[in-house]
Amino acid sequence: MSSEREALRLQDIIDNIDRISNHISGMGNALRHDYDSIDLRIIWNTAAQTLPALRADCCRALTLPDE
Repeated sequence: MSSEREALRLQDIIDNIDRISNHISGMGNALRHDYDSIDLRIIWNTAAQTLPALRADCCRALTLPDE
C-alpha cells in the first residue's frame, strides 16, 4: 500500500472512529442478545479479514510493530 493511500486510510479511521466503535458495540449487542439470528459467515469474515486489517492500521497509526 502506498504511503499516501495508507495515510488516507488511517485518516479515514480517525475521522470515523465514533461510527466504527458504534458498529463494534452494536455487533457485541447482537452477539449477546440476538445470537439466534446471527449470520456466522459475517462473523467469520469480520474476524478473519476485517479485524486484522483494522489492527494493522491502528498499529501503524500508533507506530507500534505488527505482531
